[in-house]
This record gives sequence, structure tokens and C-alpha cells, in this order.
Amino acid sequence: MSVRSVRFWRDKASAVAMTGLWRPRVGQRRVRFTSLPRAVQNLGTGLADQGVDMIPHLSAVLAADIAGYSRMMELDPRDCIFRLKVMRRDLIEPAAKLHRATLVRYAGDSVLAEFPSVSSAVIFAVEIQRRLPEIEKYVPEERRIRIRIGISSGPVFMVDGDLHGTSVNIASRLQALAAPGEIYLSEAALDQAHSNLFFRCQSLGTRQLKNIASPVQIYRIPLEELLPNTDNQALP
Repeated sequence: MSVRSVRFWRDKASAVAMTGLWRPRVGQRRVRFTSLPRAVQNLGTGLADQGVDMIPHLSAVLAADIAGYSRMMELDPRDCIFRLKVMRRDLIEPAAKLHRATLVRYAGDSVLAEFPSVSSAVIFAVEIQRRLPEIEKYVPEERRIRIRIGISSGPVFMVDGDLHGTSVNIASRLQALAAPGEIYLSEAALDQAHSNLFFRCQSLGTRQLKNIASPVQIYRIPLEELLPNTDNQALP
């Protein structure tokens, strides 16, 4: 039986834990009692069986979405879907493989990816922003796909194939703040990259992000760093 709840109390003799389905009437036969260490062990085992990694690991997290996606879908859904498939096949997936990214969520207009380092996440982001205009060059300006990207770093949990953690939420909030074609980074991401970041960053000051307890120092990669690649502008 998987653990649904754990409740602790103390009487005159000992501390005990009740595991299993919580019942309002404790005297029912299906309620099972065990010692505190056994209850904690059962809880950890139950979570592991459900695909919950209870040990966080440090990762760089990238969140991206397409600006004006709903409007493009309304104008011409078939054309929009086709161009999204081309972008995924010819740009996102090859770049993710090259920079050892894990595409955690990739549906509709959004991407959530995990990288082994901040520098690899930034290089991936810059490559996307540089090459996307080339892919879309034959599309009218007002209908071109443009992406907003946010990058953060910190401990994350993998739960049922999805990422959870404050850094995931911060990356998502930064992406929402960025203008189409821009890349925003958190201070934690910049600190993690140290001297391995090959692009200049501009400070945008401290912002209080939605549902994030502490204010976050935000940085932006200047647009001139994101100009389409030329012969003398090779990515690191």
C-alpha cells in the first residue's frame, strides 16, 4: 500500500506513527501502526516507487516560450504548426543534443530544458536566438516566430519526469519578463557560470518576481550579442 499520509503523536509510553490510508476512526482494522523509523522508511520507499527523487541536484534551467503564439495560431494554425515542427526538427533538437540538454517539457509554445552547466544553457539560448531569424527569413515580419528565454540555476527535484524547484520558477518568471528575442539570467545563474560565460551581461536591477520569496537580481544579454552569426562570430 502506498503511503497517503503520516501522522505522529505521543502518549505516556512512546511515540508512534500511523501510515496508510487516513481514517477518521482510528479503531478500524485497516489502520496500521508502526514505529517512527519504519514509518519514515516506508514514506521514502513509497515516494521512490512513485518516481520522486528526494535528493535535489544542481542544474541550469532554461524556460522559453513563443511570443504571440495565440495570435499566430488564430491567423493560420496550419502554417504555425508546420513552422513549429521545422524549428523543433532543424534547430531546437539538434542544439539540445549538441549542448547535452534534457528537454523536460516541450509542448505547444513552451520549452523547459535542463543543462549540465549555465554556460551550455547560455550558448544554446544564443544559438537559438541567432539562428531563428535565418529559419524564418521568408516569413512576413509580423508573423515570424520569436522566442523569449529565461535561465536560472539551483537545486531541482525530478518528479515523474518533470522538474521542480525555485530555480525552475525563477527561469519561468524571467522568460515572461523578457521581450521577444531576449535572454534573461538570474544572479544565481551568472554566479554559477563564473568566467565560463562568453557573452556580456547587463544588470537590470532587482525585481520581486511573482510567488518568489526573495527579490532576484536580473541580467540581460545585450541584443548586439544576439545578432545572427557571421564568419567572425563563431559561438564558443
